[in-house]
Amino acid sequence: RPPSRTIIGLKIVKNSVNVSKTFLRRLSSDLPNHVKVKLPALSPTMEMGKIAAWEKQEGDELEDGDLLAQIETDKATMEFETPEPGYLAKIVVPAGAEEIPLGKVVAIIVEDKNDIDAFKDYQGE
Repeated sequence: RPPSRTIIGLKIVKNSVNVSKTFLRRLSSDLPNHVKVKLPALSPTMEMGKIAAWEKQEGDELEDGDLLAQIETDKATMEFETPEPGYLAKIVVPAGAEEIPLGKVVAIIVEDKNDIDAFKDYQGE
């Protein structure tokens, strides 16, 4: 199976975040090809965040630019756009969770809808 990918880049556009398609490849994984969506820094002083709301549910199809979640920073609530088209396989951090450290995996996206079930017990890193 192809290695997993981890989102590592982002850009802020009109009070929303669009994660760029820069990936860090993992050398091994027993899981299908997937993208680990990590909590990004949405402000220069942000060290922790909160998932205020998920706008998509597990199993939903995702298109570029879709609103994925509302994330509260130390300054404001920001819109977090889907970083990659595919399917939302797993929400790792539930809405309402507070004090989420930057870089923590918050969701998993897969390319193939048939791969969603492989992540039903996924707990994150």
